[in-house]
Amino acid sequence: MSHNIETPPAVRVESTDVEVPAPTMGDVVEIEPRRRVVDPLDAEELLFTKPVTLLPAQAGPDRADDEDQEEPADAGDGGDDDGFDDDADAGEDEGDDEDPSWMAQFVVPDAAPVPEWLVSSEVRKAQAEQVKVWAAWHAKYHAARLPVYAARMIGMALRGLGRGIAWTWRYATAADHAPEIRDARKAGDYRMVKTLVKDRTKTAKKRLITTGIVAGAGVVGVIVTAALAGLIAVTALGAAAITAAVLGGRTTRDGEIAPIVDTPAVPVEVELGADMLRAAMVDATMIKPTQEIRLVGPIRPDGDGWAATVDLPSGVAGEDVVGKVTKLAAALNVSAARVVLTALVEADGEDVPEGRVEIWVAKRDPYAKTYASPLVDRIEPTDMWGKVPLLRGVKGQLIEVETFEKSFLFAGEPGAGKSMTAASLLMAIGLDPHAELWLAPAKQGVDTQDWEPICARMCEPDDPESFHEMLQELRAEMDDRYALIRSRRAKKLHRSMGKPLLFLWCDELAFFIQDEDWGKKIHKALRDILARGRASGIVPVLATQKPAATVIPTDLRDLIAYRWGGRCATSQASDTILGQGMASLGYNAARIRRRHRGVGWWFAEEAAPELSRGQLVEDDEQKAVAERAYELRRAAGTLPEAPEEVATPTLDLVRAALADAGDPVGLATAEVLEYLAKVDPDTWDLSHFEGKPLRAANQLSTRLAAELAPFGTELKPEKFRPGTGAASVRGYRLEDVLAVLDEEPAAV
Repeated sequence: MSHNIETPPAVRVESTDVEVPAPTMGDVVEIEPRRRVVDPLDAEELLFTKPVTLLPAQAGPDRADDEDQEEPADAGDGGDDDGFDDDADAGEDEGDDEDPSWMAQFVVPDAAPVPEWLVSSEVRKAQAEQVKVWAAWHAKYHAARLPVYAARMIGMALRGLGRGIAWTWRYATAADHAPEIRDARKAGDYRMVKTLVKDRTKTAKKRLITTGIVAGAGVVGVIVTAALAGLIAVTALGAAAITAAVLGGRTTRDGEIAPIVDTPAVPVEVELGADMLRAAMVDATMIKPTQEIRLVGPIRPDGDGWAATVDLPSGVAGEDVVGKVTKLAAALNVSAARVVLTALVEADGEDVPEGRVEIWVAKRDPYAKTYASPLVDRIEPTDMWGKVPLLRGVKGQLIEVETFEKSFLFAGEPGAGKSMTAASLLMAIGLDPHAELWLAPAKQGVDTQDWEPICARMCEPDDPESFHEMLQELRAEMDDRYALIRSRRAKKLHRSMGKPLLFLWCDELAFFIQDEDWGKKIHKALRDILARGRASGIVPVLATQKPAATVIPTDLRDLIAYRWGGRCATSQASDTILGQGMASLGYNAARIRRRHRGVGWWFAEEAAPELSRGQLVEDDEQKAVAERAYELRRAAGTLPEAPEEVATPTLDLVRAALADAGDPVGLATAEVLEYLAKVDPDTWDLSHFEGKPLRAANQLSTRLAAELAPFGTELKPEKFRPGTGAASVRGYRLEDVLAVLDEEPAAV
């Protein structure tokens, strides 16, 4: 028996990932019950996990009568030319270890896995919600087009009615006889013409009678139906007649069937289909038009979007396409902020093919929603030896990080949200009463002033020399810790050794590392701490709003475990944070929208970069957390001890000014500055402030704040009345100064 069929394309099986030719005609195989060969181009196929090998069949139906006969291997048309022995099954039962040539490469499951929606209520809920969205969108779409559909159906019905009348007329008049009569006339056989005309007339009479009977029966049927069944039955008959007319009028002159309703171009917000995704990937030049993709499972709702796991064509790696996320977004007609394209490295702890990617498409702007940090309302202490909540993923999921043996870099242009993003880490450090904070403040410490009372060590604000001195102290502390670790015959610090995790917080790296006198020394010290400090429990946290190679040298960046890159002006600046070549792979912080403050690429050393968003922390919320952190440390007995002898020269001068005036209710700021200029002109004469008293007053406030920070207190100018009936002035009240100095007021 011969058959003319086309050989099917090569089949690739998921579990072996080996391309083998499909069987040709004449190869009969038997598949065990409830098992099937997987078509790699089937977008809806299920992934199988438990494989068994397909076995060759015993005998085909055409050989049932000859199954007991032994045939030679080189038999002709009647022979078995599939390459198997007739008793292959028996051979296997007898322990034959040889596998059939192509069948040995096929593996299929004993049973398909249970669909996720059967075991997960969250998946069922998400899918039910998606069905509602899909139905509502389609209902709205088609409801708006009902007038168009009605007009279209009326036109089809009229066309169908006309065609029915025309057909009835041709039938009743025996128009099918006309061609024969016409041919006879052309041939000049008028006797034949006369005979054919008579036959046509006779046939037409019979058909007219038949048509009349049918029409009359129809009318009588309608009348009887109306009388017996009422108006509803008549309406049903009318609807059936109209439907028949519409169906008769749907066919165009070209023989095509015209649609009654439109097929909408469904937006991504409603549905993401396999055909839509493949077409978009072709338009984005991710694959060629002749190439196919393979979906690993169906496209599924995931958070507020769609997720698809895709195996790319042979020879195309995931890293080859992740840089085309902007083109893919354009092909899907959405903004690039709504598309996340990730080259998968592993799944469920197992390696995956290099050509496997995950595509996530949001239904709306994923960064329009803000998330508050869970630490804002946290009462209980944190534990920096474990994981702490730091960021939110693009799907809104919480990203938690470990800090031991890690280091952090937060960078981005001004306004990118660097400080807000890093605030969650700073709050977590503060809420751990045993974590030690060493602070290098910038901008006079305005961004970190709430945390100064809990600092174990703080350099002078905006002072590179003081910062370098602190780094040298930290290196000595690091050496002491390694001596302790060695004495315990260990390789890294453990909490049982009694040493806390120590966090070095540098608020503006650019200011310190670019200093002409101290920059190189600071660079050298930081590199040593980054390289050797991991196992000793020292965790550097660096931040800068100037991501340049001179600020973040390669030898520093490559030692940092966690990097967060907010929006940058250029792709080169993005690479300075994330690493050389990252922008060309699609991890480009320069493409982040300006309105998306706090959005950045999060690059952990153990994974590929992912888009993330910092958690919103208001200034008053951060201050409240800092106050709780202070109380937690006081309760735990871990507050830093104030030095026994801390010089407060500025405060002492203010107290002396009040005493010189006879300890009045208070002195105006101008009066205090006048006294300071008299006793210490080298520092406080107005000529040092370009003759501007306001600058001198600001310097006075700054110095008082820096002197009192170790004590966890402050002294600010307040409004008061120097005497009865006197106008209010702003200055320093005696009772405030005495309270800071812990002095009792003099008896009157």
